[in-house]
Amino acid sequence: KNINCKGGEIVVEDGVKMVSDKYAVYAKAGTVTVKDGVVIEGEGILYEDGGTIICNQYPVQTKQVQPATSKDLYEALENGSATITVEEGKEMVLNGKTDEAGNIDEYVEAKLKNAGKVNLILNGTLTSGKLNSTWGCMRVMEGTTLTIAAGENGKFVNNTAWSNININGGEVVVNGGYFESAGVCFFFYMDIDNEKMSLTINDGEFKAGEDGVIDITPGMKVTVIINGGTFYNWDPSAYVNSETHEVIETT
Repeated sequence: KNINCKGGEIVVEDGVKMVSDKYAVYAKAGTVTVKDGVVIEGEGILYEDGGTIICNQYPVQTKQVQPATSKDLYEALENGSATITVEEGKEMVLNGKTDEAGNIDEYVEAKLKNAGKVNLILNGTLTSGKLNSTWGCMRVMEGTTLTIAAGENGKFVNNTAWSNININGGEVVVNGGYFESAGVCFFFYMDIDNEKMSLTINDGEFKAGEDGVIDITPGMKVTVIINGGTFYNWDPSAYVNSETHEVIETT
């Protein structure tokens, strides 16, 4: 941080050059005014994390409010137009919501109700917890675009529902990460306008059950674009007799 503002007021005048590979200005509190004529070089940015930065010539990035619990995650997903980050080295669990009687609601745990753009950043692990859904952990609805980016340790692991993500008329873009499902990773749901659904995979590692990584019901008109990634299937390539240990079938 060239300027680490935690209170008060700072004015950076014309003629100053700031060279930074991370933060040229970091405003935790207080106000920083960057006047015309100031030069910023390197990868440095102007970053608001509770404070205020006034600048006409360089973009100011603002800290997104990140959910600390699965309850906050659900609310962010349902509201749409959100950035959700699972922090590095941490796990966020998609436990289902419960009603007053203690019953777990189906699907509502991560249903993208409203049209909008949702960014899911996986630096830690997003897992399915206790869900009352035989279909999917997350549903992407019509008019919603879900973009998933992942760091080196970003994971989406589902062991309780049938799919990681159901695509229900929306768009999903995957830019990396590790996806594991007891069923399928991506399921195109057929009870809506098929042609408004799409899945683009640019990178990632995908491991699924015997139905495969991507499940598309015959007759559906959807768009799937695969630009990269590594795909596995849990279904074994050979079946062995448990008593004789001889191969009885290969696929």
